[in-house]
Amino acid sequence: MMKTTSRMEGDVMVISLHGKIISSQDTADMHGEIRTAVEANTKKVILDLGGLEWTNSTGLGAIVAASSRLRNADSILKLARPNEAVSGLLAMNKLNLVFEIHPSVEAAVASFR
Repeated sequence: MMKTTSRMEGDVMVISLHGKIISSQDTADMHGEIRTAVEANTKKVILDLGGLEWTNSTGLGAIVAASSRLRNADSILKLARPNEAVSGLLAMNKLNLVFEIHPSVEAAVASFR
């Protein structure tokens, strides 16, 4: 089961994922946070993957869907702190070429400045 928390750092919404994504039920919280960001007209969003222990294609699909939804609202999604397993999965699926990925949340926030 995945848990999601979010906070604002200035004008940047940081959504932190905790746990594992195995099924679409695990992504409901994340999609709720993305919906909140879109409704609040938040233009800069970071997915903090530091607490994401593991995911499969469901999680990757959810991240791509979140990015599309934000892009349609003229917002930008960046990723931060993926662990080795998640980094490998992103690279294997060429998503490292699609997403801007940062080693820390601080670096991701700074990249918006």
